[in-house]
This record gives sequence, structure tokens and C-alpha cells, in this order.
Amino acid sequence: MEIWLWIVSSWIVTMLILRRKRIGFEHYVWMLLPVDMYGINIMGATLKPYMIFCVVLFFRRLLKRKTTVYVGGRLTKIGFALCILALLINFINGGNRASITSCLMLIFVYFCGLVYISESNQQFKEIGEVIKATAIGYGIVFMTAFALIQNGIVVPGAVAYDNQRMQPGIVMGFGNMLNGTYLSVNRLRGFMIDPNSLSGSFLPAMAICAVSLFSGTKDLKDKVCLVISTACIMASNSRTGIVCGIIIIIFAFFLSLSQQSASARPKSVLKFISLCIFGVVLLFFTNLWSALTNKILGTYDNRAGLTDEYGRLTVWKDAFTILLNSSPIIGIGSGMMQYRTATNLMCHNTWLEWLCGCGFIVGGAIIFYFVVNLKSMFSKIKMLKFTREDSIIYIAIVLGLLSITIELATVDNLTFSYLWFLLITGQYMSKSNEGISMRSYYARGYCHERIE
Repeated sequence: MEIWLWIVSSWIVTMLILRRKRIGFEHYVWMLLPVDMYGINIMGATLKPYMIFCVVLFFRRLLKRKTTVYVGGRLTKIGFALCILALLINFINGGNRASITSCLMLIFVYFCGLVYISESNQQFKEIGEVIKATAIGYGIVFMTAFALIQNGIVVPGAVAYDNQRMQPGIVMGFGNMLNGTYLSVNRLRGFMIDPNSLSGSFLPAMAICAVSLFSGTKDLKDKVCLVISTACIMASNSRTGIVCGIIIIIFAFFLSLSQQSASARPKSVLKFISLCIFGVVLLFFTNLWSALTNKILGTYDNRAGLTDEYGRLTVWKDAFTILLNSSPIIGIGSGMMQYRTATNLMCHNTWLEWLCGCGFIVGGAIIFYFVVNLKSMFSKIKMLKFTREDSIIYIAIVLGLLSITIELATVDNLTFSYLWFLLITGQYMSKSNEGISMRSYYARGYCHERIE
């Protein structure tokens, strides 16, 4: 029960940050996405707050006599079809009740995303406002809890001890075997099951802030959001999260150039190069490099290496070998790998889990589907017809989706809400951008047909 006090506190702080903004009711769904572990349990499935919120949106839509839901373009429809195929293949490969439930939840998450988009009314700027406020609001609560635990102050609902994943707690005592010795470290996980998933709550916000700042926007909130998001990712002790954060910063700079005037771009490039040179000089010609490496490596030296017994590469190799020796075409059932490995571990890789759970045909198709979507979204950045603010949000959503796609290569979460909501929102914005381009085309008088 205590964990809900923390959850409600995060909502209150976020709402206070948004108090002067005019935000559409439907966009508050982004404020609920970080609560991924808690909700109402029904027949072994957890209905999370954002799911309940989307059900409310759906019934509100019905009350307005809007009986249809946005189904998007070709890629959006294919995505929903693949979710159905994942369910069907789990019936065929003998997946148990948990496997079937997982696929049903995936379909429901996809439906929630479509319901949200149906109500969004192309108010893309509001999406950015809520995502940033959520990162700041939750981040303040998370770092408060983490600071208390690190200083030995135990607060109810704040900590789960020694790998007790299902025990409520914002901070988890995370243990690993290293050279035969069991070591533990406190890791921030927020309202996620796994600390490695926490970064997904902050990477989209980092992308928005970074693109906005590099584009020349001087907003203090962007700077505060970027600092808090970085602190939370560092506190989660997620190596992949840090790598994804760096990728976002680099991509954000180069993609933000398209949002600048032709005269401003050379200056921005020169500043970026100068900053990089200054950083290299500072690191290698002072003792800062030594101090940073000792600090950072000291944080991770009690973590399992990639090739250790519980390391990622070892787990991936074991899982793939078991898949090849059993049912590579149709898979062994979603979530079943933990019952096949000697270590009783899952794949620790969402994309490998798709292959193991659904086989090379359906699982491979889902992986290829995300590759195609990312390629499509990146290719459309140069053709953006949005306003400057909406263009920033689109670029940030693409970067957020890319970073979470990378992050999920180290953790199992087939139904991760941010992944699917960013995907569907990005698809919707891509289609909206095409509509803007076509409306401009018709407005210039090249064709007399009307676009609805």
C-alpha cells in the first residue's frame, strides 16, 4: 500500500508542473506510463493505471457517439496483425496460460495506444509538455527515495531487498554473482519491475529536451529535465541506459540542424566541435579522466560481466541454443525460456524473447517490423512539414523509440508501454505530416480534389 503513496506523490508533483499549461485530458496518459509494475490484478494480469485511463477514454469516446477507433496506415495495421499472430502462434506452440495472457495484454496495450491516438487531435506540442513534466515530477520523487536509501534512511515502500523483484519498492537491492561471490548494490527502478527498464521513462524526455536545446530553445525546464533524467538513469545503474542517453545526445544534435536556419547551422556545428575538443582536452590533460573512470568503473565492478555465468552474452547464447534444439520455427512460448535454462533466467533481451517465444517466422517478422518503422520514420525527418515545435516532438519521438529499442535488447518486456505508444504516435505523426504535405500541394492549386 505504501508504494501507492509514492505513485500518487509523483502524479501530484507532475500535475503541479503542468498547472499553468492547457493540456488535453487524453495526453495525461503519458503521465501514467511510468507506473508499469502496479495496478489491479485480474486473473493473473495487471491492469495498469494507463490502461484504466485508456478504457475511460474509450467510453468517453462512445458517449460522444464516436464509435470508431483510429487504425492508422498500413504499418499500424500490420503491427496489430502481428500482435494477433503472436497470440495464435502461442496457441500452436503449446504456450501455457501465462504465454497466452502475455499476448492478450500486448493486444490490449496496442488497442490502448490506438484509443489514445484517436483522441489526441494532433496536439503534438502537448505531448512534449507532459513527457517533460512527467520526467521531472517522477524524477524528483525517485531521487528523493534513492537519496534516503543511500543514506540509510528506510522509508516504507521505498526499497525492495536483494532481488525481490515482485516486492514493492522504488529502489531495489540488486545482486549478482561475480567470481563466485554474491554482491549487491542499490539500483533505482522507479515503478518498473527491472531497473534496466527505468531508462525508458526518461529517454523520450531526454530526446525532447536535447533536440529543443540544440535547436536554439532557451527553456530552463528543458535543462532541468535533462539533468534529472540523466541522474535517474545513472542511479538505475543501467549501462545500456547510459549508452542510449549518449546516443540520443549525439543524434539530437545532428537532427536538430534541420530545425535551424541556414545561417545558424555553421555556428552550431562549430560550437559542437569546439565543445568536443574542449572535452577531450579536459579529460586527457587533467586528472578528470582518471577520476571519472575510477568512479564509473567502481560503480559497475560488482556487476556480472557479459560472459559470466549470469552475464548477458551467456544468457543469450544459452537461450538461442535451446531455441535451435527445440522449436526454432514456431518457438517455445512467450516467457517459457526461464523454465528451460539451467539458471532459470529469461532471455534478458526482448527481441531474442520474440524469437524464442514465437519462433523465427512470427518473432522474426516483429523484429523486422520495428526495423522498417524506424527506417521509415528517420527517412521522413527531412520532409517534415510540421511547425517548429511539432517537428521537435516528432524527432524526439523517433529518437525515443530508437533508444528504447536498443534498451530492450538487455531486458525482457514484450508489453513495454513506452515502446508501443511511441511507435503508434510516431506512425500517426508520420501520416499527419503526409497529410499536411498533400494539403499544401492542393492549396497551391496543383489539383482541385479535396482531402478530408
